[in-house]
Amino acid sequence: EYTASDVYVKVYEIQIQQDGVYRFTSEIISGNSSTSVYGYMGLYKNGAIIAEASTNLVTFEYKAIDHTCVKGDIMSIRYKSSHTAYSA
Repeated sequence: EYTASDVYVKVYEIQIQQDGVYRFTSEIISGNSSTSVYGYMGLYKNGAIIAEASTNLVTFEYKAIDHTCVKGDIMSIRYKSSHTAYSA
């Protein structure tokens, strides 16, 4: 699903059932080659952002974030996009 937002939009959330290191993955895209558009993936833990990945490519780019979690943590992946006017 594509979002165009200056704020993160939650798209996935889980509650951790066991302590350990987890890999959170996604593919993100900027979607526009003629302007400076960036796609962002934010990893949230218990409602606070803990990591961010971004791209300005017009094709999907795989991103992975490893994070140590404990049982009961609420982890979510959220997306946003930003746009900066193109100047030649």
